[in-house]
Amino acid sequence: MEDLPQAGAGGGKERKLIMISEIKRKLFHLLGLLYVAGIYFLPRPIFIGIMVFVLLAQILFELVRLKTPAFNTWLHTNFGDLFREEEAGQFSGMAWMAGGVLATGLLLKPPLLGATVILFLIFGDGVASLVGKKVGGPRWPRSKKTFAGSSACFLACVAVGFLMLFPEYAWRGIVVSALAVTVFEVGYIPLNDNFLVPLVASLVMRIFY
Repeated sequence: MEDLPQAGAGGGKERKLIMISEIKRKLFHLLGLLYVAGIYFLPRPIFIGIMVFVLLAQILFELVRLKTPAFNTWLHTNFGDLFREEEAGQFSGMAWMAGGVLATGLLLKPPLLGATVILFLIFGDGVASLVGKKVGGPRWPRSKKTFAGSSACFLACVAVGFLMLFPEYAWRGIVVSALAVTVFEVGYIPLNDNFLVPLVASLVMRIFY
């Protein structure tokens, strides 16, 4: 989640463009629902094998992109809405997400738990970013994340958790995992949240369930 320009002197238009880009990025992240289907319906060894291949392919793609300036520039020129500005010189969220999904598959055996964790990432993180940019307001100390965005993240994860897991799984694990996702999504740990969110949620669910 990034700082938004102040209103006035074209700031309103720039703010609108940032929101549009963020919406496009989050819609693209809905492709992560393929991961949800995979972890839920495929046998666990097959899913893990596929994710190892996907992660290696993503890493290779990122290395080629970063080592080939012309290709990198072309991607950001034509698909700029799918990348954050800082990703011009570092791995994109797609590679980190593949790593996070693989970690989830390795840590959690029940497919329903794994699917829920990936949905935390898709909807919890997505809602946090969109609400944070739209509503704005006070930010966490030394962070670009807002209280409004974090609140939305927590509520979205709790809703997903209850819809997916309750009453088969106790409510305490749902609430604590949603809270953990919200805390770590703030960004105090310098690790991409596409990897950190599913890793933390998987560890919490492994403890509880």
